[in-house]
Amino acid sequence: MLMAMPVKTGQTFEPGPSKPLFTVPLVLGVGVPRSYAASGDGQRFLVTSAEGGSDSPPLTIVLNWQSNLKK
Repeated sequence: MLMAMPVKTGQTFEPGPSKPLFTVPLVLGVGVPRSYAASGDGQRFLVTSAEGGSDSPPLTIVLNWQSNLKK
């Protein structure tokens, strides 16, 4: 669960009450340190999802693509 908490800063740090925002799916793997990232303004989140269905387009990996370029 991703949580939010208001804070007051100044001479002292005063945390406010936390509230749940939304559930973040846990996706771990090599090179995946966490499953979400917040935008700089904190208004949006990019969330990694391991769920894929039949509606997901296939992933195509092209090896040696440079040899197909015309010079």
